[in-house]
Amino acid sequence: MTSSAPSPDGTPTSDDLPEVVIRRKRGVSIIWIIPIVAGLIGAWLWYEAIMEQGPTITIEFETADDLEAGKTKIKFKNVEVGEVETITFKPDLSGVIVTVEMAQGAKPYMRSATRFWVVRPRIGRGGISGLGTLVSGAYISIEPSEEGDLASAFVGLELPPATPYEAPGLKLKLHAADLGNLGVGCSVLYRGVHVGQVEEHQLDEDGLGFQIWIYIEERFEHLVSSKTEFWNASGLDVSFGAEGLRVTADALDSLLTGAVAFGHSDGDPVANGTEFQLFPNREASREDFDENVPFSLYFSESIRGLSVSAPVEFRGIKLGEVTNVGLEFDNEGLQARLAVTIMIQPGRVKHLGRPEADPTETFATLIERGLRAQLVTGSFLTGALFVDLQVHPDKPAVYTEFAAAHPEIPTIPSTAATFAATLEDLPVLIDEARKAVAGIEHMVNSPEVADTLSALRSSMDQVRTLTQTLDDRLPAALDDVEGTAQAATSALDQARDTLASIGAMASQDSELNYRVGNALEELAASMRALRVLTDYLERHPEALLRGKPTGGS
Repeated sequence: MTSSAPSPDGTPTSDDLPEVVIRRKRGVSIIWIIPIVAGLIGAWLWYEAIMEQGPTITIEFETADDLEAGKTKIKFKNVEVGEVETITFKPDLSGVIVTVEMAQGAKPYMRSATRFWVVRPRIGRGGISGLGTLVSGAYISIEPSEEGDLASAFVGLELPPATPYEAPGLKLKLHAADLGNLGVGCSVLYRGVHVGQVEEHQLDEDGLGFQIWIYIEERFEHLVSSKTEFWNASGLDVSFGAEGLRVTADALDSLLTGAVAFGHSDGDPVANGTEFQLFPNREASREDFDENVPFSLYFSESIRGLSVSAPVEFRGIKLGEVTNVGLEFDNEGLQARLAVTIMIQPGRVKHLGRPEADPTETFATLIERGLRAQLVTGSFLTGALFVDLQVHPDKPAVYTEFAAAHPEIPTIPSTAATFAATLEDLPVLIDEARKAVAGIEHMVNSPEVADTLSALRSSMDQVRTLTQTLDDRLPAALDDVEGTAQAATSALDQARDTLASIGAMASQDSELNYRVGNALEELAASMRALRVLTDYLERHPEALLRGKPTGGS
């Protein structure tokens, strides 16, 4: 190593400094331990957060009333189990989508049967609920379920369930064609006693009916069996039909709020979720028959007033009802026909001797013996018609010209149609009657009848004149008696001939015949008196001078 002289000011020069030797150190520097430890701690905290985080789900509601992102809680039995993260619109703007982060351990209960609804102050048929939210604010309540598949998207209920999740009892599903006055919270009645309530209802997917969920309290669930029939007892039922005016009502509270009613029947016990048919009224539930046999009817007259559900009767006994009324057209024959389909319930008829008889064969035999269908007016107030089955052996069976959809029962015209046909012929009958009256009038006013009556009057006048002459001048008339008698006999013959001609022109019961008969009787009486007088004068000619002695013969 060389050295250099110091600088004049005494500062060492570069020749005086030692030479730096650079050497590369092997291994990891201790300074990296701190970020590595920090990263491991962060990863552990992230893992812990992921493991503690519950599932994220979405709930659809029609509106976001009282809901706030980051504030609204999800509660079960008043315990927080989640929180609303975001609220967005549905793509079609028909509602909102609420994104919720659930608590850890909630995933096993996020299934398709789980239900959500917003708890807020409500006033409904079931009373007042949710008053506590006036202070704490609205929240989303959950009814967890272990039934169904796991899900992450749900549709929230707009109304809360009528019964709590943990309530013991029986939950059933009813199918109805019409909802009527039923709503959530409506009573379920057994012989007028409140035994449960309606929990929920919704429209079927095909839009042809409703699904209704009801709850039966635990102490009453033994009243429901596999043969129980439910009906809609929603207030007052007023209907006009072929039977006339009908008014039915159940419990008083059902007049305003509606209710579902059922009666007791023997059968097997049922489990939760069992499905039943909800009938529109009690009478319809009583008329539920296992077997319904269809028949076709075809009418040539108007069927206005005949509607679906109109009764089918046999001598006043209901056997079924009308299920379809329509028009059928044959494109080949270019013919139209009015088609009516009826359903006969064999269960309404008690079969003696052959309880297993086929209803179709039975009706075929009855048709051979004269069974016919006829439209009858059931109510003159409404004009409603019903189908009446009667036996008319003298009425031939007339069938439609082309194939029927079901076994056909021949029809006959109704009384109203027959009367209408008679009315159509009435003008012809009236015209014929007018012609007959005109003929009689012409005959009575004819010159022949006038001449005959004139001759008859002349003959009667001659008879009266002769009688008067005999009374006044009897002595002088004695010589002319024989001539006068001959003249009278000739006049009588002429009168008889005249009356014979009149009898040929006039009927036996006419007024003219009556009067002529009376005239003949008077003329005969006069002739008999004249003969008596002539006989007496021949035997006692002195009577012309002395008169008839008193007490003589």
